[in-house]
Amino acid sequence: MDAYSQDKANPFHKEYGWHQSSIKIRLPKEGTKWPSETNTPELKIPRVYHRSIVDIIESIFMENVATTFNMIPYRKYWQCSPDRSIEVFSEACSSPEMLETYDKINALPCEAGDEYECAIASLMFWFNATHLANFGDASLWPFYLYFRNQSKYVQGKPTTSACHHVAYIPTLPDDLQDQHMKIFGKPSSSEVYTHCKCELMQAIWALLLDKKFMHAYEHGIVIKCSDGVTRRIFPRFFTHLADYPEKVILSGIKSLGQCPCAPCLMKKSEVHLMGTKRDMKRRIKCMQKDDRKHHREVEDAWTLIFQLGVPVDGSHVKNILNDESLVPTWNLFLEKLCPHGFNRFQMFVVDKLHKFELGVWKATFTHLMRILHAAGGHAIQKLNERYQDVPTFGRGTIRKFNTNASAMKHLAAQDFEDLLQCTIPVFEALLLKDHNTMVLDLLFDLATWHMIAKFRLHTKDTLNFFDTTTVFLGQTIHKFVQTTCAHYHTTELPHKYTSYGQWEASLASKHLDLDPTGHSKGVASGLKYKKLNLNTYKYHALRDYPNTIRQFGTTDSFSTQPGELQHRHVKCWYPKTPKGKKNTVSRMTQIETREQLLGKIVKA
Repeated sequence: MDAYSQDKANPFHKEYGWHQSSIKIRLPKEGTKWPSETNTPELKIPRVYHRSIVDIIESIFMENVATTFNMIPYRKYWQCSPDRSIEVFSEACSSPEMLETYDKINALPCEAGDEYECAIASLMFWFNATHLANFGDASLWPFYLYFRNQSKYVQGKPTTSACHHVAYIPTLPDDLQDQHMKIFGKPSSSEVYTHCKCELMQAIWALLLDKKFMHAYEHGIVIKCSDGVTRRIFPRFFTHLADYPEKVILSGIKSLGQCPCAPCLMKKSEVHLMGTKRDMKRRIKCMQKDDRKHHREVEDAWTLIFQLGVPVDGSHVKNILNDESLVPTWNLFLEKLCPHGFNRFQMFVVDKLHKFELGVWKATFTHLMRILHAAGGHAIQKLNERYQDVPTFGRGTIRKFNTNASAMKHLAAQDFEDLLQCTIPVFEALLLKDHNTMVLDLLFDLATWHMIAKFRLHTKDTLNFFDTTTVFLGQTIHKFVQTTCAHYHTTELPHKYTSYGQWEASLASKHLDLDPTGHSKGVASGLKYKKLNLNTYKYHALRDYPNTIRQFGTTDSFSTQPGELQHRHVKCWYPKTPKGKKNTVSRMTQIETREQLLGKIVKA
C-alpha cells in the first residue's frame, strides 16, 4: 500500500502526496554586524513535512463530498410576521464575510472567453501542539485544514474525514544552543530563542504560500467539480483558530505585550474596561490594519539587528515596533497577501473553548475557590458535597463530578462547562448574604453569556441581546471585584502551595538555589496574595463575540473542538511509529496517507 501511494501513476498520489523540505532561519547576535542579513549565519531545520494546499483543493472539489459544498453563498431570513423578516446567522456559507468575498472574486477582470462560474474555496486553518503520550515529552504540532463550504454539522463529526492534514510543524532543534555556541561562542538568549520560533512559523508558511498557491489565489484554479460543472475556484483565508501563544506567533505581535490583542490596538492597561462605553469606542477606533507601514517598520528593525548588531529586544528596536506590539519578523501574509487586500489580523476569530471555558470562567471559578477558603468554615466541603449530589443528565451533557471539584484536577474544557451549568444552586448560601447575592448575580450573568454564545442559530434580535448581556457581564464583574473581592484577603489555593512546597523540598534534597532559611531565592515564603486578574486578552475578547458572529456565523462554525477531536487520530498513530524523533513524523505521514487511501476506497 505504501508503494502504491508513492507511485506517481496512481490516481491518489497527487492528492495525498507529502513533501519533505528543509528550512533555514537567520541567527541574530548582539554586537555582531554583517553587511546585510543575507550574510548572517543560518540555522537549518531538516525534515519538514507538508502538503500542497492547491493539491488538496483540487482533490476535494473533484470528490463526491464536494456535492455537499455550498458553492454560492446566500442570506437567510426568518419571516416572523407578515410585515417583518429578520436575518438569521448560522452556517459560514451564509455569513456576510463569505458574501463579501464572493462579490469580490466575481468582480475580478476575466480573460476573453472565460465563462467559468467562480466559486470560493473557503479555508479554515487550525493548529495547536499536543502531547502524544501520557509520559515523556513526545509531542506533535499538526496543521489542519477545513473547508467552510461544508456544513458545520458535517465538520463536527470526526468520522466524516472533513479535516485535512497540511503540515507537521517541527520544533527548534534540541541542539540549538550547541549550534549557537559553535557559531558565536556564546549561548543564545531567551529573546533570540523566541525570535527563532517566530521565524520558524513564517518559514513554514513560506513553504505553503508557494508560487503555485499564489497563482491560484490571483487567478483561481479551473476544476471540473464532482457535480459535472467546471468552475474557477479561488482559495481564500477566512479564519485561523489557535490558542493565544500560537496566535501571537502567527500574527506577528508580542505575547502579552503593550497591545495584546491581534484584531485591535487596545492597550493592556485598558483591557479591564471590557463592557464600558469607552471600551467600545476604543475598539472601533483602534482596529488593527495590515499595510506597508508594518513592512517598513520590520525592515528598519532588521537593519538594526543584523547590520548594526542591536539586540532583538533592544531599546532601538522597541522604539520602532512597540507602539503596535509588533515583533521583528517578516510576516508572509503581509508580504504576499496584503497587496491583494487581505488583512491577517481579522482572520484570528474568537474561540469559546480556550477564551471562555478555559480562560475567563476557569479564572473566575479559581478565584471563587480562593474566596471560599478565605471565608473559612465548611464552605469548600459543602461545595464539593453539592457537586457530588448533582445527577448526570443526557448522553455526556452533564457527567458525574469528581469528589473534590474544588481542586480542579485533570479537568478539560467540557468539565469546566459542566461546573458552570450547575454552579448556581451549588454556591447558594455559602457566603454572607450581601456577598452571596453578588456571587449568584455573577454566576447567572456568566451562565447566560455562555448560553447565548453557544447558540447554533442567531438572529439580529438575539445578537442585540448578546451585546446587552456582554455589557451587563462586564458591569457585574467590575462590581464583584470592587465589593466581594475587596472584602476577602485571597491567597493561592492550598494544593498549589503544597505543590510549591514539594518543589522546594526537591531543591533542598539537591542543595540547589535555596537561601539560608531553606526557601528558594527571590521568592517569599508563605501563601501569596492572589487577586482576580482582568488585564488579560481572554477577558478583553468577550466583547468581540457578537460582532464576530455577525461577520463569520455562529461560534460552532469556527470552534476549535473539531481540531481537538482530530488530535485523537495522531495520538492513536503514535504507538504505531518507531520511537525516535527523527522517524516519528515520517511514519505518521505514511499512516495518514493509508487512512485517506482506505477511506477513498471504501467510499468508491
